[in-house]
Amino acid sequence: MLNILTVWFILTQTLPPFNLIMPVTGALQVAFFVGGFMILYPGLLMKRSIICLIVYGVVTFAAHLLGNAYFSTINDVVVPFLYMLSGLLLAEYSFRFDSKYELAKIVVITVITTNVIMSALSIPQLIIYPNLMRNAYELQGEELESGIFLLGYGNLHGLPLLFAPLVFICRKSFRSSKIKFLLWLAVIAVLFGVVFFSNGAMALFISLISAILPICFRFEKITPKIVSRITVFGVVAVVLMQPPILVPIIRTFQSLMDPNSLNYEKMNEIEDSVMYGESGGDLGSRQELYESSSKLFIESPIWGTSTPELIGRHSWVMDRLALFGILFVIPLVLMFFHYIKTVYNHLIYSRVIFVFGLICWLMMLYLKAEFGAGTWLYGFAFLPIFCRYADYLMESQKL
Repeated sequence: MLNILTVWFILTQTLPPFNLIMPVTGALQVAFFVGGFMILYPGLLMKRSIICLIVYGVVTFAAHLLGNAYFSTINDVVVPFLYMLSGLLLAEYSFRFDSKYELAKIVVITVITTNVIMSALSIPQLIIYPNLMRNAYELQGEELESGIFLLGYGNLHGLPLLFAPLVFICRKSFRSSKIKFLLWLAVIAVLFGVVFFSNGAMALFISLISAILPICFRFEKITPKIVSRITVFGVVAVVLMQPPILVPIIRTFQSLMDPNSLNYEKMNEIEDSVMYGESGGDLGSRQELYESSSKLFIESPIWGTSTPELIGRHSWVMDRLALFGILFVIPLVLMFFHYIKTVYNHLIYSRVIFVFGLICWLMMLYLKAEFGAGTWLYGFAFLPIFCRYADYLMESQKL
């Protein structure tokens, strides 16, 4: 029953055309999944990460009742809470009950299949109309007719989190089966292709980090030797970020992009920012939004701001700090702490890969607002479950 419920939920979140035949949409789908999960496994509600999330949910609901402008509607409270809860429930179940990796296999197969299908349908359209996905997202209720066959904008920002475990599995499969290696490589190529052509600059940047780290390092466990290697990698990265080196790299990437695409324009903005310390356009606007939230947090770091309408709404982390202050962010910090501790302690061979994905996720949360399923299902559930699947393949000597 749970497997069927999970497959249905993943389909509703990763296949936009699937929603056309569904009697309920949006928040009701998530509520139905969460409700079914709680009926089947009520004991999961006592997990520490979920208790902390419930406390955070109560805080946000109280803010809404008190007229906080950030939570102007009840949907601003309920929908993110349900998405976060659905991801945590899947992750907690996977580590507590899925000893035979049955759910892990189903999740991996379903997520890969649906995303590869939607990516394959999206890429030809995005090559012709490079800004199509962004336009379909911004139009929302009056989406472009072809937008129904595009990978969802939320899923686009969730895919970068999966490249670390996907590259890890792909590399390990090279030793066991060249055919499996080529299949995994094809999956990575298709998923990376849709990120590249979608004009999601931040998604592309984080995807590169998520994929490059497992390529550069061959290890499964954190050791002093690995820490030294990562340190060297960090020093090299800092050197590459220097303007005389970074600008030619930016121009090289820009030459691969469609001159009519938004990413092409963003490369110009990034180059201006690197060379002159400031930038206009979309990048400049985002910097102003980040600064707005940061200033509000600095003004009232303990209790949160009294002017939530001034929050930038483009950095999930800084927005929450500005909104609640350090005191009321404690439940969120504890939620992430217990979640990370649970995942890390249960993984064997893919702990470091999970850390890589986690770093990419935190970067996304710091630089972006949330994207529903793409933020919470991929972060809380799909990332650790993919890592568990990698552990299963290693333990069963299939890698």
